[in-house]
Amino acid sequence: PGNPMATASYTTSMDVTPGAIFQSIEAPPVAEIVQIQDLTLSDSWLTDAEKGHDRRARILAILTREVSRADGGGVLLVCTKKVLRALHEDVFGTVPDDDHGLRKPLLGAVPRWYGPSTHGVNDFEPFSTVLLVGRLQPRIQDIEATARAVYASDCAPVSLHDAGPLPAQERMYLMQDGSEVAAKLHTHRDPRVHAILAQSRECGILQALARLRLVVPDKQKRVVVLSNLPLPGLPVTRLVDLQVLARGLESELDPRGFLRLEQALQATPSRPVRGTRLSAIGLANDLPRDFQSLHAAKEFRRRRTTEDISELCTRIAKHYGWPLTHILLRKPIGGRPTPAVVFVDAHAACEQASLLWPGLTPSIQG
Repeated sequence: PGNPMATASYTTSMDVTPGAIFQSIEAPPVAEIVQIQDLTLSDSWLTDAEKGHDRRARILAILTREVSRADGGGVLLVCTKKVLRALHEDVFGTVPDDDHGLRKPLLGAVPRWYGPSTHGVNDFEPFSTVLLVGRLQPRIQDIEATARAVYASDCAPVSLHDAGPLPAQERMYLMQDGSEVAAKLHTHRDPRVHAILAQSRECGILQALARLRLVVPDKQKRVVVLSNLPLPGLPVTRLVDLQVLARGLESELDPRGFLRLEQALQATPSRPVRGTRLSAIGLANDLPRDFQSLHAAKEFRRRRTTEDISELCTRIAKHYGWPLTHILLRKPIGGRPTPAVVFVDAHAACEQASLLWPGLTPSIQG
């Protein structure tokens, strides 16, 4: 259950038609599927008394963006009831008394929760987007009890998990281009317990996204999975970090570089950033608040060329609407020029560069 691939099958009992065979045809979902890869988004993490509000704020930022992006096409939000109650309190200031209240639209999206209520429902087939938050994971003791009942006739007893987090096992994300990306899956060591657990956890997510009927839609749809849980058979278009998605940077060529350099370039009350050289030593000297050593700057520059850093600066400036001019700095004794950027228009670029780096001769690049 819960397989996102559509399956057309023909099954005939051997008692009715001897020699009958089972055949199935699978078709991939017609959808852009974005999944986060850095966090699980468990109920306890999202409803933490101290940090939960700020964490849920990222979810609401993503939800707001998805509703705007859908442009009236309909967005289905699915999470656990516990998380949905917390989101309602964040948005409306109160927690609904019953299930009817939990179904109240949330920032323009239609909310539902994992479980039997989403199975086989066709109400959301016209929707363009589904946002899946976290996953449904019952208590391990309950899953083990179910496994003992299901496999009661097995010779080997069901093994029990002692304490702490479930152990991590190697798994793979299946990508839309057919490649695979390594992942970690926290699951029970006993494969029989895992089979029971997966019915609630993995298949719960797959059942929820299947509400949009992704195999033969009238147009490509969008699936956003806010959990790093590897989902069997789900071909992912793009893997991103939660912070990247919350900031709307999923299409950014170098999202982690963007976030790191953006933080370094943002003005602070005590020391506004007016420009920086793009070499490792330049980043360390000009942006010491964030690149606190030459080693840190070199690590940031690793696998990023000067052109890459220059283009990152351009995209960050464009994102904030900052003026930006690329310049070259030359020593009086000659040698290779040092590339730099200053956050002013071209007519004032050389003057500002001379103030920032006295003794070097600036010229506008290109």
